Amino acid sequence: AGILMPMAYAVVMRHMPQPLRLYALSFYALVSSMTPAVAASIEGWVMLHLSWEYLFWINVIPGSLTLLAGAYGLANDPIRFLRFRRHDGFGLLALSLGLAALVTALDQGNRLDWLGSGLIVGLLAAAGFLLAVYLLHALRPPDPVVSPRLLARDNIGLSLLVMFVMRIGLMSSAWLIPQYLIRIQGFRALESGTVFWVAALPQILLTPVVAWLVYRLDPRNLVAFGLLLFAAGTLMLTDLTHLWTGEQLLPALLVQSLAAPFIAVPLMVLMTEEITIREIPWIASLVHITRTVASAVGLALVATFTRKQEQLHSALLGLNVESGSALVQNRIDTTAATLAAQIPDPARAADQATVMLAATVQREAFVLAYADMFLVLGVALAVTALATLFMY
Repeated sequence: AGILMPMAYAVVMRHMPQPLRLYALSFYALVSSMTPAVAASIEGWVMLHLSWEYLFWINVIPGSLTLLAGAYGLANDPIRFLRFRRHDGFGLLALSLGLAALVTALDQGNRLDWLGSGLIVGLLAAAGFLLAVYLLHALRPPDPVVSPRLLARDNIGLSLLVMFVMRIGLMSSAWLIPQYLIRIQGFRALESGTVFWVAALPQILLTPVVAWLVYRLDPRNLVAFGLLLFAAGTLMLTDLTHLWTGEQLLPALLVQSLAAPFIAVPLMVLMTEEITIREIPWIASLVHITRTVASAVGLALVATFTRKQEQLHSALLGLNVESGSALVQNRIDTTAATLAAQIPDPARAADQATVMLAATVQREAFVLAYADMFLVLGVALAVTALATLFMY
């Protein structure tokens, strides 16, 4: 993916005819926005019917099809060996290692308690140092691996910022909703991912329509509309309770799915309308770096935030569940009475009822933590819509 996604973008920009380029970029954006939604369902099916090893072997099928399609459809350009003499080896090494250290720290940070781990501190320090070195280095040579000067252009820098926030929103929803269904409702991985297939359908149908609209309406207005719609779909999930199932989640997911093409497709236009042929590889790399880092940031953010919020809500709810309280004791006694048929020993039944009460408190704490995360994401998406005011 680290090679194919930037290469696909570059091939579209270089070889597609101008009338078809926008539609090709639209489907490129569709792949980017729809992947988090369908990945959960595919992963669940593979884990249920096959085994975890096939999560890797399954790539053989689309990989082979892509190889055949590339051999048939790509232009047969000759290899330009002289260009290899101008490669920026130092920049490539610094950027690659810096990004690898950053993504690794984000991926393992929640598990290792972030700054409480020397490994995470070291990875973050290495990432900061290497990326700073690369930025200073990339401002000097005429042909860096990726030119950071492009970020200074309003449309490119702000479009990548919007893409970054949108990617965090997509990844967070794709992680939070299956986690809720599995942890709270007891769904299997396959069942939790099925709801995303229904929600993905509007994206497939709307993408060519939005591509048609882009050259007839201001792309900035389409992006702002999409962000506000995406925020609305996310905020719909803030009323989450432990009673919600796929049917209650589906309307919010459909709204998010409707919003995604209005963000992704116009962003492609805003980023590419003023670039030169020489800058195509840089834009392709920046888009892929943004997607990769945003995915890592989104998963790290949502995992850490929900863990901390669950601990907070558990403590707050626990303050209202006092041992010896009449209400609490009545709840335990009532539950123990319902367990009498399975557990004849009253003491054991009371112990099991206490365990069940603790599980209920934890369940509600997780539900509140998920709702808090959706609130933060919804507000962030709505605020990001202001970035369109500074585009041109």
